[in-house]
Order: sequence, then structure tokens, then C-alpha cells
Amino acid sequence: MVVRSLRAGEEQAAAYVLRDAFTRGTLSRWVDPVEAVRAAGLEGMFTELLSHLPPGAEVDVTGDLDAVAIWQPPGSEVHSPPPPHARPEVAEAFARINAATPPQPFWYLMFLGARAGGAGGGTALLQHRATLRPAALWTDSERNVAFYERHGFGVLSRADADGVSTWWLWRD
Repeated sequence: MVVRSLRAGEEQAAAYVLRDAFTRGTLSRWVDPVEAVRAAGLEGMFTELLSHLPPGAEVDVTGDLDAVAIWQPPGSEVHSPPPPHARPEVAEAFARINAATPPQPFWYLMFLGARAGGAGGGTALLQHRATLRPAALWTDSERNVAFYERHGFGVLSRADADGVSTWWLWRD
């Protein structure tokens, strides 16, 4: 599978891929159980992010734009804010995620999402950046933990809040 950098003019298509992938996510469903509202919020977030990337961020996509990965370089500020107007338990979950952030320096996989799970896009994107070490990410899915472990990541920490779990993963 071909992996390349995101090209100018492809930001909205990439935002749609990430929106669709994260709309299915455990944490996203917990944060906002109403799918249409959840999807709209995620689309806005990803559109804004891809329009104003953090300094040094790298955006990789599969050739057909079916999968997207956003990496931040070592030394970047890593902070996952809760959505605007988040319920107190949601804000607490994000506070726990942020408190567990490993110390810099490391490559940070901000987001990895694919239009369809199991089609190989996520694997291709991770293999493309396999030499980026150390690297870290967090996920809200036990299934994703197993996926990332197959790609050299190990669990660094786990946080549980109100029935939702998140894991920080690390690759040396």
C-alpha cells in the first residue's frame, strides 16, 4: 500500500476519514452519545487541526486517502483538551489522560484513523514511520492496544473513569 504526505487541498477529505474513524470510538461515543452531534463536532475538530497543524507535524495518508496519521515531533506540547462544554466526568477523563502523558522527548501519534478497519491502512501508516523512536500515543480501545502492540508499542499506563478506559502506549 502506498503511503505519502497529505497534499494541499486534501485536508477536508482527511478530516472526513478521521471523523468517520473516531465517530465509532469508545471514548467519542461516551463523550457524546448522539451520533450526528458527535460526528459534527469531530469533523469541526479535525478540519481545524488539519488547517492549523502544530509546528513540525507530519500528516501521512494512504495513496487512496483511506487512512490518515498525524505525528508531532519530539519536544512538542502534548495536550488533549476535552470538548467544549464537556460534562464533569468527561473533563476528568481528559485530565487523567493528560496527567499520564509521558515526559518528552518522543514522537507523538496524535491521530491514526482509517475509513474501514482491517483494510491495512493503519498498518501501512505505522510501518511507514516505524523508525520514529521513541514514540507514544494514547487510545480508548482495548482492541487498539492489541493492534499497536503488534507494531512494537507497549502499554505504559491505563486510566479508568466512569466506565471508560484509556491507555498510553510507548515504543522505544
